[in-house]
Amino acid sequence: WTDGGTNVYTSTTTDNVGIGTTTPTSTLEIVKTAAGTAPLMVSSVATGDGDYFIVSSAGNVGIGTTGPQAQLEIYKAYPGPSEIRLSGTYHYSGTTIGKISAYQNESGGYSESGRIAFEGEGNSSQSVGRVGIVFYTRSTESNTFLEKMRLSKDGNVTIPLGTLTVSGTGNSSIAGNVGIGTAAPTEKLQVHDSSDVQLRLVDDSAVAAGIGGGLSFAASQVTSGPFDSAKITLEKLNATAGDSSYDLAFWTKRDGQAIAERVRIDNQGNVGIGTTTPQALLEVYSASPEIRISTVSTTGDPKLRFSANSYSNTYDTLIWNDNSEAQTYFDNYYNNN
Repeated sequence: WTDGGTNVYTSTTTDNVGIGTTTPTSTLEIVKTAAGTAPLMVSSVATGDGDYFIVSSAGNVGIGTTGPQAQLEIYKAYPGPSEIRLSGTYHYSGTTIGKISAYQNESGGYSESGRIAFEGEGNSSQSVGRVGIVFYTRSTESNTFLEKMRLSKDGNVTIPLGTLTVSGTGNSSIAGNVGIGTAAPTEKLQVHDSSDVQLRLVDDSAVAAGIGGGLSFAASQVTSGPFDSAKITLEKLNATAGDSSYDLAFWTKRDGQAIAERVRIDNQGNVGIGTTTPQALLEVYSASPEIRISTVSTTGDPKLRFSANSYSNTYDTLIWNDNSEAQTYFDNYYNNN
């Protein structure tokens, strides 16, 4: 050893230094010699016990803590925060500023299985800070390592592969518009597809009469709102498992009254207005039912036709009102005469 005044160093710069060992195999090797003692500590004061940096007797590394409980634990007292900084030179699009990778031991050695990367999204004329967070995974040993999710510098989330599943029971909210099949929705929910677009509502309730999916329209333009102002519901007719008899019901609400069913299309295709059990293709029921046929001008003649042949008016009965004469006529047609 040479005492150079302020520095102490090995006389031969190629020598290794051993602490706790007489055969060091690197420039500095420290070997724990007593059970339960930390082989390396860096402290703020003589009694700091490694409060800056410690390698514990279990081999865990602690920064800011003297008792690390994991392979690496970083601690900073209130108000904190604990921080790991990854620094890079460029933020241009396609460059990686920093990354955190996970490796697993596979046939042939260790390979990267997952990665969180901080990638540039700017160009040479832009200032720093234009960085996105990108998540990479691969499904199998031979599977290509691919981007699975990206959080862009603008806060946009992209999932180029796979599906998004929200399994929690809490509420989720989206302030902007939602697009399915489109990146530029103009409404709160917009669905696009190159084929027939369908929206499916599924009721997973236990089998019972009256269950089924529904679509509600709620109004908030009142002090006690929002509440359902109209809805369309699917109504199971019985509590029999495996029986797929369902009706479709349409509901509306009048001021000061509870929402009520107004129209029903039953499982036979019958339409009921004012009744939930229509007995014909169209049944209108009320205390004083009325059906009105109106024209958009005084020159048109409203008509009601009864035909025995859906392809021609060979056998027709016609009821119409002649506005020019203020008369109502009943006519029978036979062979269009």
